[in-house]
Amino acid sequence: MKSSRHASRGAARGTLLWVLAALTVLSAYVCTFTVRPGDHVVVARFGDLRRTVTEPGLHVRMPAPVDTLYRVDMRQHLLDLEVEELLTAESRSLEVDAFVAWRVRDPKVFLASLRSRDGADARLGDALRSTLMDVFRRTRQADVIRVGGSERDLAVVTEEVQRDLQVLCDANGYGVEVTLAGIERLTFTADNMPAIERKMREERNGVATSISLEARKQASKISNESKRTVAEIRSAAEAEAIEIRGAAQARVKEIEAESLALDPDLFEFQRTLEVAEKVLRDGTLVIGTDHPLLKIFDLLIGSTGAVGREQDDQ
Repeated sequence: MKSSRHASRGAARGTLLWVLAALTVLSAYVCTFTVRPGDHVVVARFGDLRRTVTEPGLHVRMPAPVDTLYRVDMRQHLLDLEVEELLTAESRSLEVDAFVAWRVRDPKVFLASLRSRDGADARLGDALRSTLMDVFRRTRQADVIRVGGSERDLAVVTEEVQRDLQVLCDANGYGVEVTLAGIERLTFTADNMPAIERKMREERNGVATSISLEARKQASKISNESKRTVAEIRSAAEAEAIEIRGAAQARVKEIEAESLALDPDLFEFQRTLEVAEKVLRDGTLVIGTDHPLLKIFDLLIGSTGAVGREQDDQ
């Protein structure tokens, strides 16, 4: 009998241990939760959003229905809109394909206003359409087809879309951050194409004219610089030539002085011949019989006659 009672007590004790273990596991399951990397978990107590858990890992909570968990994906999301037909400031039609990249900035505000990713896409899509309509309503057609070099072009329009969209999201309390809003494609409708082509042609002609004017300006600058360089080279060459000519004349004077010192009679005779040659080359000369130049001619005639007699003797 005693062994039977001991066996029944052991079985009951084992069953109790198993029950306690099961309760422990169940309690651990219902009173803990994990946070994955890239997620935040908002803990709501009796429907009131109390706290936001951002650290990845295992955390403790009260079991449901006391605490309810809402997981929020904090990564960046992309929303690509369908093509929208918009009107510019001149009431011209444009087909715009836009997109927006966003992420949750405040999880509790996000859950209170948008609840989920699908709700966020729907609200942000409406906000982006509204923003595009407002921005393009004050945008001229020339602003979005301009080649460049203007204060307002497509890049400026895109920046305005992103800025105004963020302002609208903040005003509505969406709790999101617009990281990028842009225009993926811009298409002109068929009835707008002639005006677009004319405007683009005018823009490109303006750019070509600007490039041509700049080229002429550069050519004129290069030409002026070349002329100035040539003038500087010529001036330097003339100065060097004058210096060389002066040095040569000085050397001639030195040689003449040395020749005069070596043989004064020969030097005087040479100078007499040069004077006579110059006189005869210049033309007819009428002088008196007592003029000193007659001595020069007498010397020349005497020299010529002597040479002739030597040739006859030979």
